[in-house]
Amino acid sequence: MASLWLWILMSAISIVNGDIEDDFRGLYEVYDDYHLFLGHVSETTRDDIESVGMEFNCHSSVSPEKPTSVHKLRPGDINVVAGIGDSLSTAYAAGAPIFLPVMLNYWGVSASIGGDKSLSSVGTLPNILRKYNPDILGYSTGEGIVFTQPKSKSFNHAVVGAKAKGLPKQARKLIDDLRAHSDVDMENDWKFITLFIGGNDLCSGCSKETSEPQEYLAFIDETLRIFHDEVPRAIVNLVGVLNAYILPELDGSLKCNLVHSIVCSCLHKDGGKEAIYERAKEYQRVVQEHIESGKFDDKDDFTVVYQPFFHETNIPKHADGSPDSSYFASDCFHLSQKGQAAQATANWNGLFEPVGSKRLEWVPGEKLNCPSEEFPYIYTNVNSKSDGLQHGYYQSDVNENPNQKLSKQTFIIVGVIGGVMLVIIIAAIVVRISKKPNRLSLNGSYQRL
Repeated sequence: MASLWLWILMSAISIVNGDIEDDFRGLYEVYDDYHLFLGHVSETTRDDIESVGMEFNCHSSVSPEKPTSVHKLRPGDINVVAGIGDSLSTAYAAGAPIFLPVMLNYWGVSASIGGDKSLSSVGTLPNILRKYNPDILGYSTGEGIVFTQPKSKSFNHAVVGAKAKGLPKQARKLIDDLRAHSDVDMENDWKFITLFIGGNDLCSGCSKETSEPQEYLAFIDETLRIFHDEVPRAIVNLVGVLNAYILPELDGSLKCNLVHSIVCSCLHKDGGKEAIYERAKEYQRVVQEHIESGKFDDKDDFTVVYQPFFHETNIPKHADGSPDSSYFASDCFHLSQKGQAAQATANWNGLFEPVGSKRLEWVPGEKLNCPSEEFPYIYTNVNSKSDGLQHGYYQSDVNENPNQKLSKQTFIIVGVIGGVMLVIIIAAIVVRISKKPNRLSLNGSYQRL
């Protein structure tokens, strides 16, 4: 155990020094001891964390024939999932029962790309999609040491500590993996790629290093252009940045204060919290406007959809008004599995809200929405504006009674018939009155010869 703690100390030092990938090449030598240590800390706590699932009562939603247009894409048409971004997408520390200087990535519970177990116990976007297509490829599973690339990571190319400037490199690696995978039909399979990044850019805002909104946007634009030009049949699910200014609400313990002062030091400088808030709002604004301008809507088999559910997100509160820290990992910075599941739910529901009418916040405990039978497609910039399409979704936990549906139809029919009859009666009265002889006034002023 002494060697374990020595490794943790050296790992922390190496991270601070920046020699990350080289210093982590030999970490598998102590991985088993480290994993065993975590497993014995609190099995009860870990079991509680690993049971954040979702109820699913949606109908099948697969196109009769594979669609050729991304604007007619249903959930069951998706064959491949992938993700790029930072530690929120690697699910760093999401399942850690206690705080340690260096923790694991819990890839299998990542909201964007995790696929551990099943939806009933682990709420993620891929686990929802697997309800429509059990053979979907690309989701990551399990857990492991940061900066390693086990096969279980699959098409999750997010990197701990990444900033927007690293996205083009992640995109290139992902494309290489997609092309090399024997079970991926690059030309015909529909791919769902989630891009979520920005926390590290915000927290480095004091130094201005690649943190200006236009620089941030430029790297995202470059990444999207790579996908646009090289990945056919793809929809990029771009999640707006989570505003880091909310983190100080978790302060109070020595642990949280220490972590925040190290990983997001800007928050603790004069005016830092307000500066990060404003910068995050600018990130959100410039990216959303860029995506919804239609720049990436010039191909029928590719699009980018912006998801703004983090725009006005606040830390959930207990009944007494105190912050509910259960949505955050033990390091007070990353999302716990509960937080990851909340993100997945909000993101999924956003897929079935038209562009321009998407919610700007997520609500703790919200249910999964299902694509409606009238409009079963994932909303895009294009189909959200199409005339003649019926928009909407229905709640997965509400099953409409067929008798109630018939009653509604009967009511409508009776109402229409009644309205027509009323018009006929009024018309008959008017005609009858018009045929009666005009009464003349006593003084004869209205008599006509």
